[in-house]
Amino acid sequence: AGESLSSLTLPNMSPPGILKYALLNGVETKQLMEIANRNCSPETPETIVCLISTVKETGGEKNTVLLVAPPDFPADVPALLTKTLAPLGGRGGGRDNHATGGFSGDPQAFIDALVKNLSGTSAR
Repeated sequence: AGESLSSLTLPNMSPPGILKYALLNGVETKQLMEIANRNCSPETPETIVCLISTVKETGGEKNTVLLVAPPDFPADVPALLTKTLAPLGGRGGGRDNHATGGFSGDPQAFIDALVKNLSGTSAR
């Protein structure tokens, strides 16, 4: 597929990191995982991939979020997701360097909160 991800440098992360992200519509979790895995590489341990897929449902929109990072990423990915989702009323979980969750509301608010949380991240 020809998806293109935005890239954001995180200079306040230690070491400086990169967030690759995309806000998508109606993409299933399995497809999100395939996209994330194509954009995540052990050669770039400072890069984390965040994909958010929005689905319109009765009563509003629901967002599915996927975070994937290489094994040497300097943060606990499931804990990072949980911390970022909590103020948005969302929930999630995962293991190792993959985490998925869901929330309602503005996907950009999640990206903004994720950047803020990553900025306080330092190497393990």
